[in-house]
Amino acid sequence: MIPKDNQYFDNWFYNHPKLMALIAFCVILFLSILIAVKDSTIKNNEKERALAQKLRRVEDNIDQILKSSYVTTLSLALTIDLEGNPKDFDEVAKKLLNSNPNINGVEMAKDGVINYVYPYERNNEALGLNVLEYEISKKEALYTIEQGKMYFAGPFYFKQKGLGIIGRLPIFIDNQFWGFSAVIIDLDTFLKKSGMRRLNKDGYHAFLSKINPNTGEREFFNAPQENFDINNAIKLRVEDAGWEIYLININHKTHYLILSPFVIFGLFLALLFAFLTFLILKKPAQLQHHIRLQTRKLLNSEIKYRAIFQEVGLSVVHLDENEQLIEVNGKFLNSTGFTFAEVTNFRFSDLIKTNHDVYSNILDHEKFEGHLICKNKSEICVRVINSTLNLNNRKTHILLIEDITEKKLSEKKLKDLRSQMEMAIRLSKLGYWEWDLASDSITWSNEMYELFGFDKNTQLTRNLIANSVHEDDVEEYEQQLRNILSTRKGSTFEGRIKTEDNKVKHMLARVDCDLNDFGELAKIKGTLLDITDKKEILINLQHSYQMVVEQNERFLNFSYIISHNLRAHSSNIQGIIELIKDIDDKEEELQMFNLLENVTKSLDETLSDLNEVVRVRQDKEGIIENVPLFPFIKKVENILKREIKVNRIYIINEIPRDATISFNSSYLESILLNIISNVIKFSNPDVKSEIKLTYQENKSYKIVKVEDNGRGMDLETNNSDILGMYSTFKDFKNSRGISLFVSNNQMQSMGGKIEVKSELTEGSEFTLYFKK
Repeated sequence: MIPKDNQYFDNWFYNHPKLMALIAFCVILFLSILIAVKDSTIKNNEKERALAQKLRRVEDNIDQILKSSYVTTLSLALTIDLEGNPKDFDEVAKKLLNSNPNINGVEMAKDGVINYVYPYERNNEALGLNVLEYEISKKEALYTIEQGKMYFAGPFYFKQKGLGIIGRLPIFIDNQFWGFSAVIIDLDTFLKKSGMRRLNKDGYHAFLSKINPNTGEREFFNAPQENFDINNAIKLRVEDAGWEIYLININHKTHYLILSPFVIFGLFLALLFAFLTFLILKKPAQLQHHIRLQTRKLLNSEIKYRAIFQEVGLSVVHLDENEQLIEVNGKFLNSTGFTFAEVTNFRFSDLIKTNHDVYSNILDHEKFEGHLICKNKSEICVRVINSTLNLNNRKTHILLIEDITEKKLSEKKLKDLRSQMEMAIRLSKLGYWEWDLASDSITWSNEMYELFGFDKNTQLTRNLIANSVHEDDVEEYEQQLRNILSTRKGSTFEGRIKTEDNKVKHMLARVDCDLNDFGELAKIKGTLLDITDKKEILINLQHSYQMVVEQNERFLNFSYIISHNLRAHSSNIQGIIELIKDIDDKEEELQMFNLLENVTKSLDETLSDLNEVVRVRQDKEGIIENVPLFPFIKKVENILKREIKVNRIYIINEIPRDATISFNSSYLESILLNIISNVIKFSNPDVKSEIKLTYQENKSYKIVKVEDNGRGMDLETNNSDILGMYSTFKDFKNSRGISLFVSNNQMQSMGGKIEVKSELTEGSEFTLYFKK
């Protein structure tokens, strides 16, 4: 028996068919709307994933283009020889262009000036262009130098026509900027090789965007012709070029939920419950079709990945997080000599030696260098780039391995050569310099700064160097420079420079010329050697030689005089002795002995004079000191005080109290005493006698003049002999004629001289020249 409550409930359903129908309609329609919303969300997500996957393929292609471009520019850079010039550029460029289908040309720009291009016919209009000054490329070129790594400029219109991209690698030699090696990529080639052109045929559109460095405005390249909403696009940023790659579905249309088939089918389901089974069965079929489509796309992507993995020019290793090798390409196996079966028995850290700590995981480093161990136990120097992948909560690593063995050997040779050159320059104290005519820039070695006395931070200019040339050598310097510029040939010459502290140095300069490919003078370089010490030795040697010649001449004259006087005395002594032998008278004999005594005294005086002259010659290297003149004049006045008082001489001393000379103090006292005493002898008793002493200087000498108003001397007949040995005047019979001769020899031995001016009844003037 059915309870009344259940019966009422059942009857209520039966009695309210419209209400149940409405409830069923609402429930089914609501479920249909939920399904439609979910389906729309799934499809949007799938479309976004498809776009992202396509963009990743474009990213992989672009990365391959950039890496191959980097390898090309690096290969070009390695052709630069020790003289800073690319070797076999055309041949190397042709091979690189044939091996790299991603580029359309290559070029090299030494100091920013494009000197080499390939192919020549297509790019010759760019020759001579200075990318560091060209308005379109200047900012990106300077940015490349600042970053010190490869950077891709453009797209922009080339000077040789056409729109494209230039990838520049800055080259530094000895930490000095040499220039660029660059690849040229036409925009059409870039779009084709990156796969962006191919996407346009599949209902998508990929285009390139970049902020113009000169205007600061964003520019779009290969953008769709019709209007598009950039918000519907997904983008990829390429850091090495400052690009943003946009991918958009040009067939994208806005779908309205009310028009969703699920809503329509839900409406029919609500009206016709029979369609429910059909719709339920229809949904899995649609999903299965979609799965097959995605599987086909994944398979296609896998095939492309395999092709890239095997054909890339670098060794590629796929590792898991425990360093177990999952996959390697043929390049790695060929380099190491292992088979795949053999290499899977090792962990990657077993195959490579690095400088990292033994407890450090090498996979924690994005980039590192090491030595890869081959099967034959040999080692290859490699650079490794580590890329980490996270797929399905599983971390794996892709390692790009580049063989840098030859590069390391070249770097070592270059380092050793540089060290040897620097050591040779330091030992020889040779200064090296370069003048780049194109940029008007001057480069000096450290020794050059030391030679000129400049600070190493000094800005070097042609005027600065020209102003350092000695004023007497400026004309010779300018003539040499004109000859070098006109003949384009080197030269060797000597000259003098003035350092910052006004020191004069003698230099030996060697100049060489560097010509470019067109035979034009591109650079002047050379060496500078300080030969000041050698020059001074040569000058001193010439001076000593001249002094020896003069001394020999004086000694010759002196020997004639001495030999004559000694012969005279010896003849007298011999004659007297012969007479004494024949004399019997004691008184006569006594007279002869008295006469013999006088002759021997005269001989003794002659020998004393000879000893005095010899003493002056032997003592010419005596102590030289800064001697104050004024006190010495006073000292001589005190010594001759009696003679001055007796002859009523008035001394006028105008010598400055601070005047000094570099001289032997004993010589100075002897010279002043001889000169002043000689002046006193020639004083005139009929007038008020005066002796005036004055002081002055010229470029080479400090000069002291001794003037008097005495009787004077007749120099017309005695000019050549006044300072000679035994030169006397008839009015002074007791004079021996040795004091002025000794004084003159003392002055000459110290590099000075004495000049005499005199007229009878007018007085005399003695001029003493003391060498500075």
